Amino acid sequence: MTNQPPNTQGPSDPQSDRLIISSDDLQSAQVEDSVQRMKDAQQVPLVRQVGTAPTGSASGAKAGFAKDLGIMAAAGLVAGIIIWGWFKITSPLFENQDSATAANLFFSVSLAVFIGVVLCSADAFLNGGIAKVGRALLIAVPAALVIGLILGAIANAIYSSAQESIFNTCIGLVDESLPRDQALDQFFACQASKNHIWRGIAWALCGLGAGLTVGVASLAWRRTVLTAVGGLVGGFLGGFLFDYMPGEAVAQILGFCLTGTLVACSMVLVEQAAKSYWIEVVSGGMAGKQFILYLDKVTIGAAPSAAVTLVKDPGIEGIHCVISRTGSGASIEASPGASLMVNGMSVMNTMLVDGATISLGNTVLRFRERSASGATIGEIRTS
Repeated sequence: MTNQPPNTQGPSDPQSDRLIISSDDLQSAQVEDSVQRMKDAQQVPLVRQVGTAPTGSASGAKAGFAKDLGIMAAAGLVAGIIIWGWFKITSPLFENQDSATAANLFFSVSLAVFIGVVLCSADAFLNGGIAKVGRALLIAVPAALVIGLILGAIANAIYSSAQESIFNTCIGLVDESLPRDQALDQFFACQASKNHIWRGIAWALCGLGAGLTVGVASLAWRRTVLTAVGGLVGGFLGGFLFDYMPGEAVAQILGFCLTGTLVACSMVLVEQAAKSYWIEVVSGGMAGKQFILYLDKVTIGAAPSAAVTLVKDPGIEGIHCVISRTGSGASIEASPGASLMVNGMSVMNTMLVDGATISLGNTVLRFRERSASGATIGEIRTS
């Protein structure tokens, strides 16, 4: 670079092929505009200003998760109230029976079915609206009945055997020299102290049935494992705490409601802790919503049949795109005729890395993976 006048030598001079740029050229408006555009091109846009205002920050994701947790907890509470009402109506049917087996089995099946079906309905509604609820219930109801019956029979066998053992143990510990009333108080105190763990185990199996119902209805085995664990934990806690509650009537309604709520919260929290791939809705009608990706091929679109159903956006096709998980990472492919942008670039098929934004219709998603070392968005490859 030099300030000398432009070269005027003839074509035979070897120096005539040199490109000479003056300082005046560098200071031109055209050069400044080109430099700015180059800098802008190096900035990968995290959010496209499309549709509603973006809410894809960490606080937005936390707010969306808190909302889902609150709705599922409320659904668990509703399930508990339904179970309490159901038992108030049906309990007279078992009052004259000598064996407690039928009553225990009926209780176990009812607990698993009502909690499972109510939570499945709430979960489906959160993940795709009313249309998705009907599809989920077609699977959930028969699954809940079969699973509840099997696990109810196991819970009854375990609990009945434990009760017999506790009875024999506590009878042997009663001081026979005490008056009858005091002896009975001693026996019942002994029985209650040893009963918590076994009631917890029996109710854990009912919670397991509820968790399996939610997972099976989602048609994702990875999720089924997690919801089963959550249901197991929540059911155990509800059963274990049942005997600590005052009065039989209060204990029943509080115990059922607490169990339903704990099962719901446990499932959501276990899923949240174990997630590895998920997408966050940055902007659009479902802004703040989070979808955990369990399947190796996850369809995304407006149809209830899509694994991830995005409602409130008329610009999204029934099946708009597919995210595929492979050994080398994750990729996304647009359906024929669907418009898809990744990190602001129009693509048909490209790899995804943690933090990549996906734009379809008026909705912007952010792809996340826990295994990534950072949130840097890498190179975009298109095909």
